[in-house]
Amino acid sequence: MKEARKVLDTYKKLLSIIARRAPVMVAMTFVLAIVSGALIFASTLVNQRIVDDGLRVASGAMAFGDYFPWLALLVATMVLPPVIDLFIFSYITSRSQMILNTDYKGEMLQKLGRVKYEHFENSQSVEIIDKATSRAMNSARHLYPMYLFNALSGAVASIGLLWQLGQAKWWLLLTTLIPFALQRWYDAKHSYNIYDELEHYWNKERRYSILAGFLKSRDYLYEGKLNGCADFLIRTYRDRLHERNKEYETYYFKHLKQHLLRAGSIMNLASLGNALLLLYLYSQGEISVGALVALTMMVFSSLPTH
Repeated sequence: MKEARKVLDTYKKLLSIIARRAPVMVAMTFVLAIVSGALIFASTLVNQRIVDDGLRVASGAMAFGDYFPWLALLVATMVLPPVIDLFIFSYITSRSQMILNTDYKGEMLQKLGRVKYEHFENSQSVEIIDKATSRAMNSARHLYPMYLFNALSGAVASIGLLWQLGQAKWWLLLTTLIPFALQRWYDAKHSYNIYDELEHYWNKERRYSILAGFLKSRDYLYEGKLNGCADFLIRTYRDRLHERNKEYETYYFKHLKQHLLRAGSIMNLASLGNALLLLYLYSQGEISVGALVALTMMVFSSLPTH
């Protein structure tokens, strides 16, 4: 409960900072997230009608003019989600980062200006300050709009998809939600966070970042050329980068085999089981062929994703 309240307070502060500069953009993020989620579960309905009504058109039981609106909706459900994603993760993301780099970073610099100078001479204090400031900016960039958009659109899509699944048979909700709960419990118990292990390597990362900053500065490069040390700095940077990447690979592959074998295994088996149950319902004549195709696509793609 405390963690949820902390997240809500963080979002309240973050959105207030961005809304001061771009209130319309914040409102558009919420609207587009809801529309994106609605399009996801609407695509399942459209796919079902495309198959069922397509068979009726082929048999002559339905005029093509009545079938055409569903084709238009099919195109809309296929085209609009990528367009919305492009708008969110190009325009809104870029503009929100610009606002954060001015207003939000300005507030952090004001707080740093009140810190006593002796804290900057202490390596432990510098580590705490650097982690707090850099992580605050990175977290803010992820919280808005990416996490907010994905969470809201995923919630809307999940509600719609589960409702459609329940329309076929109510107990299909149980065969979906129970494995999902088990998967979440298993992931929480056996999850591996690489960032916790990399906490011990902050000093190496900081030296690498400082040298990278030198090499990106025109003044430092000019001075390095004059002193004849530019090639040495570039070689040092390259060696440190190679060492850093090898270290990252070590931690990445450390639990990769277990991750590939275990990640999503419960939900994958549940999706296969639900597909077989849908096939059984179709064989008994309880759902149409369009519902079989649309719901099977849903349990293997849309539902596990959202």
